[in-house]
Amino acid sequence: MSYISLKQRDKLPALNLIFDKPTFGYWDGGAKTNGWFKVEAIYPKTKAEGKCVKWGCWELNMWFTAGFGRSWKHAASFARRRLLNETKRPCKVEIDMGKC
Repeated sequence: MSYISLKQRDKLPALNLIFDKPTFGYWDGGAKTNGWFKVEAIYPKTKAEGKCVKWGCWELNMWFTAGFGRSWKHAASFARRRLLNETKRPCKVEIDMGKC
């Protein structure tokens, strides 16, 4: 596993999870309307599965992993789909490709 530095993280894609209504959860500070998920780490290839990317959002206290695919565009798309499937509240996810 290789962690991503703060300098590198600004150049990678990010996901903005936007709730339809302000939502209370496992975080401090009351209801939140959105949260930015950024790349935390990249897991190397294994025999069973390909390269994985760990995404995380400190504001929403939530982390998950998703496949990498062939490019960062694929990785962001896989992460968007996974986030929409796992979030139980009505929301939408926007992808910011950064400087990719």
